Amino acid sequence: MNIGDTVVRKSYGKDITFKIIDVKDTENGLVYTLKGINLRVIADAPPEDLEEVVPNSFGEKEKILNRKVNTSINNILINRFSTNKRYYRSSKVNLTKEMAFGRPGKILHVDGDAEYLDVCLKVYKKLELEVVGKVIEEKNQPREVPDLVKQIKPDIVIITGHDAITKGAEDYLNINNYRNSRYFVETVSELRNYEPSYDDLVIFAGACQSNYEAILDAGANFTKMRLFGK
Repeated sequence: MNIGDTVVRKSYGKDITFKIIDVKDTENGLVYTLKGINLRVIADAPPEDLEEVVPNSFGEKEKILNRKVNTSINNILINRFSTNKRYYRSSKVNLTKEMAFGRPGKILHVDGDAEYLDVCLKVYKKLELEVVGKVIEEKNQPREVPDLVKQIKPDIVIITGHDAITKGAEDYLNINNYRNSRYFVETVSELRNYEPSYDDLVIFAGACQSNYEAILDAGANFTKMRLFGK
């Protein structure tokens, strides 16, 4: 197996498909670093736990998630149209596409991973949201994101990428035990120095396995739930 191959993990019931992004030769043998193709997960695995599959394969968890996502998108679009149709009918105003819903706000989505950002942008397009997407490596986000916000002037900022807690770490509150949480915290802090109001600038920040306590303390409105065991 080589970098770029699509694989599943046998020990997890082949539930998620991954792309091999790195291979390391350790004292315990080869270790493959994997990135989830449809789910934002980074994992390590030995070669004997991996099975190569054809590209565009879907594990059971991914099939369930895709069904839920598609159902949610359809429900949002249906509810949005129905609500506004009733409103404009009652006010005797002809409903046009431009009037289909009120201004939801301009969104800036900054992601450390171009592939995941592309997936998100496709969903935003379905929802007809005004979004600017930028790929910025996590370690560079504290320096580059504030300037982007000043330039674009979004109402909502999404700051994400990859994160992970150090293997064997027991103190989940220690930010030094996380791969990229400190960069998310620094970015949020810089943005809150620029715009203190939680209403005028709404910030979503963090990734799976981030130190969400520190990110919220820094000034984020919302963050992701920390997930372990993968």
